[in-house]
Amino acid sequence: MQTTINKALRAQLQQPALRLKNALEQELDHLLHWWAGNLTDEQHGGFYGRIDGHNRIHPTANKGVLLNTGLLWAFSIAGRTCQSPVYRSLADRAWYYIQAHFIDDVEGGVFRELDFRGAPIRTQKQVDSQAFSIYAFSEYYRLSGNRETLRLAQEIFFLLERYSFDKEKSGYLEALSREWMRLDAKENAVKTLHTHLHLLQAYTNLYRVYPDPSVRDALRALIRCFIDQFIDPQSWHLRLHFDADWTNISTTISFGHDLAVSWLLTDTATVLGDASLLNQCREIAVAMTRACRAEGVDNDGGFFYERVPGQYTDHGKYAWVQSEAVVGLLNAFQIRQEAEMFLAAQRSWDFIERAIRDKDGGTWHRKVNREQVPVRSEDKVGSGHSTYHHVRALTEGIERINTFL
Repeated sequence: MQTTINKALRAQLQQPALRLKNALEQELDHLLHWWAGNLTDEQHGGFYGRIDGHNRIHPTANKGVLLNTGLLWAFSIAGRTCQSPVYRSLADRAWYYIQAHFIDDVEGGVFRELDFRGAPIRTQKQVDSQAFSIYAFSEYYRLSGNRETLRLAQEIFFLLERYSFDKEKSGYLEALSREWMRLDAKENAVKTLHTHLHLLQAYTNLYRVYPDPSVRDALRALIRCFIDQFIDPQSWHLRLHFDADWTNISTTISFGHDLAVSWLLTDTATVLGDASLLNQCREIAVAMTRACRAEGVDNDGGFFYERVPGQYTDHGKYAWVQSEAVVGLLNAFQIRQEAEMFLAAQRSWDFIERAIRDKDGGTWHRKVNREQVPVRSEDKVGSGHSTYHHVRALTEGIERINTFL
């Protein structure tokens, strides 16, 4: 999104924007250096499955597909944007390990989790795992031009459309068996914001490299699903969980998901090239971002994780939520050109730099408490989480600032 701002606003923000851009670039280098230097599993291949909050490596920890595809995505975008042979090599390493161990050659798709030796131990088809594979494979294709990654991304897309998409009531089911059969609703929430968010970002990245009408139509339907079902037009927060008939079964507000969806919707509409849809998504993005700022920010500048009516359920600050805040606020600034939105993004970054970034141990703490003390019981690296939120915030932030400098 190219941003044209007036001379007075440019003069006001040019120096703060340059400082923020430089800080993001330096942190991107520091962050990637840590992940590049600490995760390689030379004995069993690929990457370690766990580094705890005390920086201890657990070499026999299980290896999750969300971690490994997150690494593939992060090293791929780093290899492409930083033009680094080191990150290209690590992206290759991630891809070849995924190809050898996570791909289900019998039923299609990817396994959710392996043991540390690379044998599958959780084989059901969790849809967020399949979606994140599409997201990562598409990004690796943008770096490498490897046709097999694109073929697999396409294959998983069509499997999800065949088996996960609810053709009667729209939306996507949360989880399926290894053989792509529907699971008992008691075992899994039926339709969730989390899954649809991952599908939105995955299909958008796929459309960048495979602009097929089937992907375009799926993206349009997903945006419609967000507007009609997930976004509450009174509160401008997201509804998180539904049953099969789209009955809302949750009252929780998740500020990180709100902020992520706000900018991902505009990103998708931009990629689709639909001006009318983009204008609608921009209005929604600003409304959602304003609601988060009004209700989700603590006095120290950090965003809370969740709240239910009348109270916050967790006063701690998660790194991924702060990451999405930086991008969501910059996106709102680009749309409205209000200096306060840019300064709010700066404050979110200041909080990350002050409280989230581990200046001694490297990378970022996954969570700090309200007193900004790291919660060491939270792993830095784990089966279900990687550095993709952090790397994405940095690369998106740099790219967005470049549009108005």
